[in-house]
Amino acid sequence: MESRILIIDDSADDYALVENTLIDSGINAEIIYASDGIIGCKEAAKENIDCIFLDYNLPKMNGLEVLHKIRSEGIDTPIIMLTGQKDEHTIVELLKEGANDYISKSDITPEILRLSFENSRQLYKMRKEKEAAINALKESQLRLSEAQEIAALGNWEYNDETRELYLSGQAQKILDYTLEYSIFPMHAFMRHQVYKENLVLLSGFMRNLYEDSHFAITLRIKTFEGIYKYVHIQKRSEDNIFSDRKKVVGTIQDITLLKKALEETKKAKISRKATTIVLTVAICIFLVSEALIDPFVDALQIGFLIAISFKGVIAFLLKPLETMLEKFMLRKVSTAQVQ
Repeated sequence: MESRILIIDDSADDYALVENTLIDSGINAEIIYASDGIIGCKEAAKENIDCIFLDYNLPKMNGLEVLHKIRSEGIDTPIIMLTGQKDEHTIVELLKEGANDYISKSDITPEILRLSFENSRQLYKMRKEKEAAINALKESQLRLSEAQEIAALGNWEYNDETRELYLSGQAQKILDYTLEYSIFPMHAFMRHQVYKENLVLLSGFMRNLYEDSHFAITLRIKTFEGIYKYVHIQKRSEDNIFSDRKKVVGTIQDITLLKKALEETKKAKISRKATTIVLTVAICIFLVSEALIDPFVDALQIGFLIAISFKGVIAFLLKPLETMLEKFMLRKVSTAQVQ
C-alpha cells in the first residue's frame, strides 16, 4: 500500500536528497513537496498524509514554529525533524513540541530514513490503538453507568475493620446521600435509614456477610429526604489478595416502583376476589328471598313495599361489605408476609 509523505524544506537540493534517499530505501510512497512552513502547514492539514519530514531551518516560520502550529491544530501525523546540526537543547524542544524523531542531514542514509519512518509509523499506530482502547473503555463505562442508572442499580463495599460502607454514585442517589462523600459509617445507615421492622433482617444479613453463600434481602428504608423506598441488597464475597480478610461487595437496587406495581396488582386481585365474594353472597340472599321471604310477605297488605325495602337495603350494603372484606383480606395478607 502506497504511503503519502510530505517533505517541508526550502532547499531544493536538500529536498532532492531526502526524496532520492526515500526512493532508495524501498519505501513505496507518493512524495509531496512544500517549500516553506506556511505551505507545509496547509499540506499537513490535508487527509491521508502518513508522515512528514520537516526541516528545522525554514524562512518565515522555522521548523519549531511549524511543528507547534501543526500540533496545535490537532494534527497527530508522525513528524520527523531534519536538522543541520545536533544541538541537544533544540532537540529537546522539538520533542517537547511533539516531534516523533529527528535526523541530522549529515547522517541521512536509506537505512536510517527507512527505520525512522517505520518506527514513527509503528509508534503512531500503537498510540492510535491505545486511544481507541481507552475510548472504548470510557464508552463501556458510560454505557454501564447509564444501564445502572436506568436499572436504579448501585454498588457497595463493606469494610469489617473500619465498619464503614462504601457507596457508588448511583447507590448514593438511591439512598439520597450527598455525592460529596462516598464512605459512610454502617451504624448510621442502619440507624437513620432502615425501617424498624426490617432491622432484624438487616442485622442477620450483616452477621452472615462473611458466609460463603451469596444471598440477598429486600428492605423498606426511609431516606434522608424522608422518602420511603424498597431496596434489594445483594452481596457476594471474594478473596482479597492484598489482605487476609475477605472483601465483601455487592449491589443495591431501588425496587420501589416494582414493589408498588406488585402491590397494586395484588390489591387489584384481592379487590376482584372481594367483589366476586360479595356478589355471590348477594345473589344467594336474593335467591333465598325469592324462595322463602317473598311468598310470606306477598300475603301482607304492604308486602310489596317490604320486599322492595329488603332488597334495597341489601343493595345499599353491598359496597360497604365489599370495602370491609377487601380491607380484611389485605390486612390478612400483610400479616402473613410479616410472619
